Amino acid sequence: MAMNQMNKEADFHKVLEQDLQRLAKEIREKRKSPEFQKLPERELVKESLKAFAGTPTPSVKISVSPSTPQPKEKTPVSPSPFLPQYFQKTEIPPEIQFKVEKLLDFTLHQGLLKGIKEAQNQPPFIEDAYHDALVDKILPELKRRGMLK
Repeated sequence: MAMNQMNKEADFHKVLEQDLQRLAKEIREKRKSPEFQKLPERELVKESLKAFAGTPTPSVKISVSPSTPQPKEKTPVSPSPFLPQYFQKTEIPPEIQFKVEKLLDFTLHQGLLKGIKEAQNQPPFIEDAYHDALVDKILPELKRRGMLK
C-alpha cells in the first residue's frame, strides 16, 4: 500500500509540474501581446490562468453574484492565509471562504486545469476570489523556479 501511495504522490507532482510548465509558457506568450505588456505581473498571471483553461477573457468583470450565498448573521472568522488579502480586510461569509479553500485544495491535488474548470462552475465572486488566491500561491513559486522574470 505504501508503494501505491508513493506512485500517487509522484503522479500528483508530475501533473502539477507539467501544469506549471504550461502556465509559464502561457505567461510568456501573453507577455508578447501588446494588450498584456503593461499589465502588472499578478494580473498577467491571472489572465494566463484563465487562458490556460481555455476561458475567454471577459471584457466586464462581475464581482458579486446574486447566487452567492449570504449568511443571515456575520460571524467573525479569521481568514486563512491561503485566501486573497482582501478576505482579511472585509467580512467574507465563512461558507465562501471555505469554498475558495476547497477549490484551492482540489487544484493542488488534481492539477490546475481541473481546478480552474471546477471554479468556473461557481458564482463569479467565488471564481474570482479563487483566481486571486491561486495567483498568490503560484506567482512566488514561478519566480522561485525562475519561470518568471
